[in-house]
Formats: sequence, C-alpha cells, structure tokens
Amino acid sequence: MSPRAARIALAAALAVGVVVRVAFLSTKPFWRDEAWVVLLLDDAAGAVAGGRPVPLGFLWAVAPARALPLPLEVSLRWLPLCAGIAFLPALARLGSELGAGATTRAAAVWLAAGCPPSSTTRAS
Repeated sequence: MSPRAARIALAAALAVGVVVRVAFLSTKPFWRDEAWVVLLLDDAAGAVAGGRPVPLGFLWAVAPARALPLPLEVSLRWLPLCAGIAFLPALARLGSELGAGATTRAAAVWLAAGCPPSSTTRAS
C-alpha cells in the first residue's frame, strides 16, 4: 500500500470510528455505567471504605462534567466517548511502534473502528 493510500485508509477508518461511536452511544443503557459512576461520585469515600473497587482517576476526571450545562447522561459519557475515539490513532501508532506495515495498521484500525460498544445485558 502506498503511503498516500495508507493515510487515506487511516483517515477514513478514523472518520468511520467517530461515526460508529457517536451513533451507537445511546445503545448502552444509562444504568450500566453512568449510574454507577454517579453513585460513586456522590459517595466515593464510602465506596472506598466499603471495599468496592473505585476508579478514582476516572471519578476525578468525570466529576467536573456534572457541572456542564448538559443533561447528566450526556455529560457523564463525554470522557468514555473521547477515550474510544482516541484509541483509534493510538492503535495505529502502536502498530507503527511494533513494526507493522501500513496495510496491517490500516486493517487493525478499520477493525477497531467498526466495533460498536456492547449493548448486551444480563438476564435476571
């Protein structure tokens, strides 16, 4: 694959990845992730004392989002959305660092770009 074709393929994969992540953002049930984060934000000290795992760095990063003039559900999903989008160029960079060719990097980013978040739920 020529360098120009590789750049075009990677740019297209990044664009598709952004569209997929934004389009499927509402398919994840709110209660599965964000409601748990809200509970931990309200009582992080109690969660730590109670022995429950608390991703403190994530809580600290998400806490300012509650002050945004957006619906709570939207403001709590901005950080995971940005992380999902940032993963795509990071994957291409990792491929470069590991010595993968342009075609392999493009294929890996395309595979990751098309993966929507899992929307399966457990049966009670």
